[in-house]
Amino acid sequence: MERRALLGGAIAVGLGGLGGCGRSVTPDDPPPPPSASPLPPDQLVFRIHIAPGLVPVSYQVFNVPALSIFGDGRVIRPRPERTLGDVPPELEVATVDPAAVAGFAEQAAASGLLAGIDYGSPAITDQPVTMISIAPAGPPQQISVYALADPARDAELTGLTAQQRTDRARLWALLERARALPGDAPFRDFAPDRARLVELPEPTDVGGQRLPRWPGPDPDAVLSSGTDALGGRCAELAGEVVAPLLRAARDNPTTQWRVGRVTRRLLVSPLVPEQPACG
Repeated sequence: MERRALLGGAIAVGLGGLGGCGRSVTPDDPPPPPSASPLPPDQLVFRIHIAPGLVPVSYQVFNVPALSIFGDGRVIRPRPERTLGDVPPELEVATVDPAAVAGFAEQAAASGLLAGIDYGSPAITDQPVTMISIAPAGPPQQISVYALADPARDAELTGLTAQQRTDRARLWALLERARALPGDAPFRDFAPDRARLVELPEPTDVGGQRLPRWPGPDPDAVLSSGTDALGGRCAELAGEVVAPLLRAARDNPTTQWRVGRVTRRLLVSPLVPEQPACG
């Protein structure tokens, strides 16, 4: 199996400054002051999730949100450097001032960038879709933007108006600001208590490699009966089974396992809080 190091941002999107409160804001502006009242601790306040373009199905199964910010100040993301291929991602978390989270959400919602803007669709195929959701004190907002990129790369794309390029640059700056919110706060390992299990129908060639025995629950007892949007049967796992199963999946150089006397392709991926397991 091919494994490649991926610097953070190739699958996860970069993030940045915002325009709000009646003025333009750049990524060099200071972070929002922690003046807003903190939001409920478990509330998902801001999330960036990248739906990949033309990639293998396994990449879609292993896809987790690029950034998730919660009311209690938790900022959860995939590790900036990780191994690509049939390997579950690892997650990390930092903690910031909950009032700073609320202040950022307030300014982001007031920027006008997360509702009612036509960001266009560049004339390029098979690119990711950036989905951004925010739930400040007011109504939740959610948008999807095709082929969002940093302004320098965005300028090379065709099929966009001048206004769309300006708006996309402002949105990119907002995402950069979100990513910078932790500042110098240290990141530490995040241990998820939920995981996604997906069985894909087609086996892959492992070149005669000895396969490990499946260490999880009986797949047929937990998997859905029909095909999920991810391309296979799907289930959500929770509780004590998650940590050892993720460790075993990372130690397995393939996604194939011996289950009884048969070989099955079973993919296990961590889930961030508030991330759906199945489509």
